Amino acid sequence: MRNKQDMLNGIIDAFRRLDLRTYGVCENCDGLIAKARLNAQPFATRYIKCQAAPEANRPHSQGFRKSMVQIVELEPG
Repeated sequence: MRNKQDMLNGIIDAFRRLDLRTYGVCENCDGLIAKARLNAQPFATRYIKCQAAPEANRPHSQGFRKSMVQIVELEPG
């Protein structure tokens, strides 16, 4: 994030995705974003490989979508 406003916008968007039950789902490939990545950057919107890959590349997976409720259910403990 470049500045405070960008960070605030990212956080607001993360809350919107929580409401839509898409928090933790990559906006590029619909794969799950790792919990460690979300802990480090709660407003992350892309799986780490999708974030690093050029947009022209094919995403690492397609058609996989889980809601945050399902992500939590998959977490041990």
